[in-house]
Amino acid sequence: MSSRSFRKLARCALAVGLWALALAGSTLRADDRELIEELRRRVEALERQNQELLRGPQLGRPPAEADRPASESADTSRKEEKKQPDEQKKQPGDWFEVGKQLELKARWDNGIWWLESADRAFRFSVGGRGQFDIVGMTGDRAVQFGRGGIGRLDDGVNFRRARLDVLGTLWETFDFYAQYDFLNTFNSEPEAPPTPATVVNTPVPTDLWVTITHLPWIGNLRIGNQKPPISFEHMTSSRFLNFLERSLAFDAFVEMQDNGFRPGIQAYNWFGDERASWAIGVFKPNRNIFGWNVGDGEWEVTGRLTALPIYRHDGRCLVHVGLGASHYSPDDGVARLRARTLLRNGPATLHPIVAETRPFASSVDLLVPEFFVVWGPFQFGAEYYANWVHDATIVPEDGGPRQNRGTVFYHGFYVEVLYFLTGEHRVYNRRARDIRRIASFDRVTPDENFFFVRREDHSLGLGRGAWQLAARYSYIDLEDKGVGIGIVHDVTLGVNWFWNANMKLQWNYIIEHRSVDPPNNADGVIQGVGMRLAWDF
Repeated sequence: MSSRSFRKLARCALAVGLWALALAGSTLRADDRELIEELRRRVEALERQNQELLRGPQLGRPPAEADRPASESADTSRKEEKKQPDEQKKQPGDWFEVGKQLELKARWDNGIWWLESADRAFRFSVGGRGQFDIVGMTGDRAVQFGRGGIGRLDDGVNFRRARLDVLGTLWETFDFYAQYDFLNTFNSEPEAPPTPATVVNTPVPTDLWVTITHLPWIGNLRIGNQKPPISFEHMTSSRFLNFLERSLAFDAFVEMQDNGFRPGIQAYNWFGDERASWAIGVFKPNRNIFGWNVGDGEWEVTGRLTALPIYRHDGRCLVHVGLGASHYSPDDGVARLRARTLLRNGPATLHPIVAETRPFASSVDLLVPEFFVVWGPFQFGAEYYANWVHDATIVPEDGGPRQNRGTVFYHGFYVEVLYFLTGEHRVYNRRARDIRRIASFDRVTPDENFFFVRREDHSLGLGRGAWQLAARYSYIDLEDKGVGIGIVHDVTLGVNWFWNANMKLQWNYIIEHRSVDPPNNADGVIQGVGMRLAWDF
């Protein structure tokens, strides 16, 4: 006999028993009447269960009443009768039926304006970011105009980023993100060096993906244009960078002329009580900013493992370790790697390049170990980038036959130290706080916001904001076996002033030493100062 038939028979038997007892109701004692009430509650619970079975299974529905102990079912029934409508919202750990709660309410959450249902199965947010830079740069004459020089270094004023986005959750198990950057440029005459006359501004997609969540065994599957999972500074959003620019090695080995975003499919999840994560994906290598590419047999496999061997005081004290690896066939068979100055004085297409290599190659391997410490207001971080280009082939300047130099090795690293003068600590994204990034740094929220106002009594009110000092040493070597040009050492000193959780001012001073192999003669020093006003919502 099926469980449904058994429940129907039980319901009928209980109903008959109640009817028989009701005939003698006038002679029953108080205990008997309590028994009748208990039987009636059980019948009602069975009736609800039958109705649930007829409707069929739904994602996130509560467990069947009949599967609970009788006393628990009765108690739950009484509690539900007493609840007011506003009290029946989903609480942490509760079960719910997806699609039943469709009313959306708005809330402000650290710069994100969310419209969401009470059970959070439907969420929607509109956001954006702006970064306005003022930069002054100078350099030795040989660096600018010598053989193999980087060109003229000018002062500049420009918007580094201007992005708008929408993100959210649909039907509990689908996350989406669509972001466009309106300040990208490309060379309208790619066969010639870019000039201000040939640089064209265009909006392009950065993050543009859908994630299927709550998958058995896998966890999450993301499809679309996205960041491949490698490098801590890469996974940290540009909204939350410690310096105006990421390191020299990131620029050469990860950014690769596509903003660091590539079309592909990525699986990722957490484990170990959310103190470890893994991610792996397959992507299409790209050297353009438009989110698409073509090429036969050109694929990239990238993965990352992270762990928190120490995590105390809700993240105020932690140690992060990680390892990322990537193997790919370069786009159109050309492994172009390049690093730019760590202050940007204009459109991306015109940024001064301090180190570059572009051999023909069969494949490229990249390995990136990560190490970061947050100990109260103190922060330390370091990453190393090891890059192998296989079957590197160059064409001599005199037009002779191609020369195969085998496997060439390029590398770089950075070490940084930061300290909050006002006592805050850097927040670590232990699990995705906003569905976009994992195992990375998150937003800084000052203990006291900056403000400067006149009160009603004509006195002045002043809030300090959060103040942070920063220093970083960055290095890259793109010369090996006569393939490539440029060895660069950079020291960046910075001050970060966080006005509130959504706005900040940053100041950076850079001093870089560039050297190149003969027959080039473009060694020398580059210096610059930059200030950025950044905001996001």
